[in-house]
Amino acid sequence: MQADCATAAAAAAPTIPCHVVEDHHDALPFWHLAMRRKRLAQQGITMVHIDAHPDLCVTEDMQADICFQPRALYDALDNSVGGIAEWIIPLVYEGHLDTIWWLRPPWADQFTDGTYALGVGKSQATGEQLALLRLLASMTNIDASNLDTDGCGAVTNSMQ
Repeated sequence: MQADCATAAAAAAPTIPCHVVEDHHDALPFWHLAMRRKRLAQQGITMVHIDAHPDLCVTEDMQADICFQPRALYDALDNSVGGIAEWIIPLVYEGHLDTIWWLRPPWADQFTDGTYALGVGKSQATGEQLALLRLLASMTNIDASNLDTDGCGAVTNSMQ
């Protein structure tokens, strides 16, 4: 009798969908599907990213507006040399992510441990390309003055 109650309780419990993908960016359709089905919030999401790489790349030819066209975004990432490293920034630009925790092995040294302000927006020079703002400007000698920060997604990125 006790086993029957446990089985019934387990069957009634909500499940958390799990999707295994080979290329990191192939997770995006599942994120978008979960948001459409209201299983995942549209905004204010905290991501825990467990990887040896931060996956915060943006290529020069990534068009910002493509982020709001999911199928075109998936195709662009599939065809991009860096697609597996570019999939998080569109989620920031779309306004879904507000915090990213990057958990990495000790030998992954792309960033030093710390908390960084990250902004994503359109390049002011072209008004079209997606641009990573402030995070790299605070860590390297790049000039972020030509990047438009108005209306950009912002996230606190804790590198651990």
